[in-house]
Parts: sequence; C-alpha cells; structure tokens
Amino acid sequence: MDAGLLSTLTNAMSANQVIDLSRSGQFEAGGTSPIISSVKGSEVWHQTIEDDFLLIVDWCEPGERRYFLFAPSSALCVLLPQPDQPIANPHKHDYLELVAILDGELDFTVEGRRRCYRAGNCSILNQNAWHAEGMSTSYLAAYFSIRPSLLKELISRDSRCDALAAFLSRNVRATGEVDYVDIAPRDREDRVRELSLLTNHVIQELIERLPGYRSVVQGYLERLLGTLGDPRGSTLDETRFSSASSDDLMEHIVSYVLAQRRRVTRNELSRVFSYNGNYLSDVFRTRTGTSLAVWCRDACMREAARMLRDTDLPISEIARALGYRGRSNFYAHFRDSHGMTPAAYRTMIRRDCPFVSS
Repeated sequence: MDAGLLSTLTNAMSANQVIDLSRSGQFEAGGTSPIISSVKGSEVWHQTIEDDFLLIVDWCEPGERRYFLFAPSSALCVLLPQPDQPIANPHKHDYLELVAILDGELDFTVEGRRRCYRAGNCSILNQNAWHAEGMSTSYLAAYFSIRPSLLKELISRDSRCDALAAFLSRNVRATGEVDYVDIAPRDREDRVRELSLLTNHVIQELIERLPGYRSVVQGYLERLLGTLGDPRGSTLDETRFSSASSDDLMEHIVSYVLAQRRRVTRNELSRVFSYNGNYLSDVFRTRTGTSLAVWCRDACMREAARMLRDTDLPISEIARALGYRGRSNFYAHFRDSHGMTPAAYRTMIRRDCPFVSS
C-alpha cells in the first residue's frame, strides 16, 4: 500500500471523530452519520450524501477494518466489527459513485453480477445501478461520491470528447437507465500510483480545509476523470440499459437477428443496441433459458437450410453470404444444428422433396 496515503489515514483517525463498532453493532453505511444517510426501499437501500461530494475510504486487513468518511464539512472514522462481512446491503445512490481499488482485491456485485476488482481497476455507477461490496480480507478502496450538481460543473469545464466524458454527460440528470462503466488500466502499477496520490491529495484538502480547498478538490476530481478517460491509459467497458425494458429489448434482438438472415455475433448486437454484451446475454438467457450465442447460430443455420433447399448456390457461396469467412466453422455449426453436413442435408431434402429447389 502507498505509505503516504496510509500515513494520512492513520493521522485522520487520531484527529477526527471515531465510532468504534469493533466489538458490537452492525454498521449500515450512513446509518450512524449525518455525512451520509440511508433509507430502506422495497428491495434495496437508497443512500444520499449531505454535501455535493464525499470521499469514503475502506481499509481492510486481516483482523481489522476501518471505514473513513471525508466530506467538505467534516470527517469520521468507523471501526468495523467483522472484516470478512459485507459492509452494506445492496444499495443505490442519488449521486454517482467512482470506485477505485488502491490495493488488494475486492468482490463487487453490480446489478446482480458478481465480479472481482483488482488494484488499479475502477468503476463508475450512476444513480440506478444497485450494487454491494463483497467479502474480502485485505484491500484498500476509495469511493468518490459526486452529486449531479457538482458533476455538471466539472463537465462544463471539460472539453474532452472521450467515451467517459459521454457517460458523465449522460448522467448529469437522473434517467430511467442503469448506466455504469468499468475502467481497466493498461499499466496497473502506474494507475495505482496515480489513484493513491490523487486520493491522498483530496483527503489532505478535506482535512486541512484551507481557503479555496473546495476548488482544489474539484480540480483533483477533474484530473481523476481526465486520467481515467484517456484511452492511452485505460480501456472502458460500458453497461447501459433501461431496467424496465428488458422484455422489449429481447424482442428487438430477436427481430433484428431474424431480419439479417445471416450470422450475427454478440459484439454486433452490443454495437447495434448500445448495451454491454454480457447484459444482452443475461437478458436473453433469463427470458428464454437459451444462450444468446446458440440461438443466433441456430437462426443462421435455419437460413442456411433454406438456402440449401431453395437455391442452387454452391455451399461455399452460401457460407460467404451468411458471413462465414471459411467453410470449416460453417460446416461445424451446421452439423451441430442439423446433425449432418450441408451437402448431406441438401441431398436428403432433394431426395425426399424433389421439387423444392429453384
């Protein structure tokens, strides 16, 4: 872990209010502090912050877990009872949250999908993406909480046109969409150093509160977003969908695939519908019980069977027309779907129905 950041956190614990729950009590983020508050919804908790910005640092090591909250007006440290237990129930925010892993690994569940974030990985979640921190025994994570009003200010001073800037601009105001982006570093060690240094600077500004500190903090936030959005140092994987329209989305997928009458890949569907490919696969499997890739392949093979039956095109031309670059994959997919080679299928269908060919 970064020595400077750990020193800052240690000093913060001795200089600010400490709530000790290490022996008893269950801490639900926001339940004990005016800095952040939680309200129980029908399925998940809804969290709100009192100021336009809050930095939370979660420091966990074997046998000990500390939870630091740094707001422009106050700071707080919570000593937690069980380092191997999740810190909070599934929850959403009325602000955007940037999650940065500074050391170790942390299990993280977003919209029901569990994943493991390593040091250097980041994720930014909008107001509709429910999530929950998981159980890990050794890590350091920073959560930058930014209200939309502050985000709007940051964007207005930022002329970048990268994918992250587009994500942020979209989420200045609340919508019905679940929208989040995972950010992986091209150089993990460099990214960890950058994140640790920026986090340390922000904490120091929020502790010292010298004149102009709010503007300085905003400057560091701009730099953080600029660093993460630079494609030279990051790769972005965005997930975006309307939580109320998964049934409609599946119908659109089916209609699109059938209309193409050729091979359609998950990557193509992701580009066409502007949704993460993993999400499209999950929606399709949930609604049909069938793999999206298998269904698309079988739809293509049904078109292949029609062309073998109704045209005299050579099999190699049929494969090319369906989007296959070579015959081997086409033959393998057709055999999986129909139990025989394309040539055998054409022979069989014309023997049994001699008048079907064109």
